[in-house]
Order: sequence, then C-alpha cells, then structure tokens
Amino acid sequence: MLILLPLRGQHGRCQIGNPLIPAVQIPRTTSTNLVGIWRWLGQQTKYEDGGRSAETASQRSETPNLFTATGLIGMAVDDKAGMNLGRVVEALIECATGRINYVVVSDERYAGLEETLRAVPLDQLKIGYTRITMLLDGPSYLALPGLKNRDWPAYAPVNPQ
Repeated sequence: MLILLPLRGQHGRCQIGNPLIPAVQIPRTTSTNLVGIWRWLGQQTKYEDGGRSAETASQRSETPNLFTATGLIGMAVDDKAGMNLGRVVEALIECATGRINYVVVSDERYAGLEETLRAVPLDQLKIGYTRITMLLDGPSYLALPGLKNRDWPAYAPVNPQ
C-alpha cells in the first residue's frame, strides 16, 4: 500500500483528488516509521516531563537533590574561578555501583572546528543544577590526556591533580 502526498513540483500527478496537484508516493513502511517516531517522541516527552517534576520536587524537599542523568549532557563546565572550560558530552557509569566514574568534557575551540575531549573523574567535579564546577585548576585540567575518537579509557584517570 502506498500513501500519496501532494507536493509542488513537475513530476507525478495525484491519482486521487485534483489531477493537477503533483504527488509523491511514500511506501507504507515509511509511514509506519513516521508513526513510530511520532509515538516515541510523545513517550520521550512524558519521560522528560516526569524527570523535571522530580527535579523540582527534590529542590523543595529535605531529601538529597536530584536531576536527570540526561541533563548532564550539554552542561557547562567551569573552573573554580568561574571560567568556562567546555561542556559535558558523555558520562560513563559503573555497572556494579551505578555511580558515575567519569564525564567526558569537550573544550571546543575556533567555533567548534577543533575539539579536545578529556575524561574527568567524578571526584574532581561539583555538579549543580545548571553548571558543573571542576575542582581541578586550569593547568591540571589541560594536563589530562586528550581522548582519541572511539578509544576511551575503561576507568577515570587516577590522581589527575
């Protein structure tokens, strides 16, 4: 089964409706995939709304503060003096403990044309709601080895100070 969608252009004609309106044929599998994506986005929105609700509730309670794990990605990373060092692009979690072992920080330069990724151990980070403060000073952070594409360490660097 094909679904016909009228579009502007010179090729093809609708087989139903106005014969002067050009059309494209979309295979049924594509329309099924579009419905699946639409449903996934709706589900994902519910999950994100639920996560934000938990974050807001934890800010008002006496229990430990919470935020969503997906909220780490893209968070700004500053040094102790407040200077921006980059942003989080990934977090690696230990299977046995569920604890974050290290986060990968990107320090893009030249409008994103050049980037260095570094693994920063969790104990060298202070995580806030909107920013992460690195407890390492600038030179110690820059001394961390850059990560190679697709070849990241199995654990955080030891004693990066």
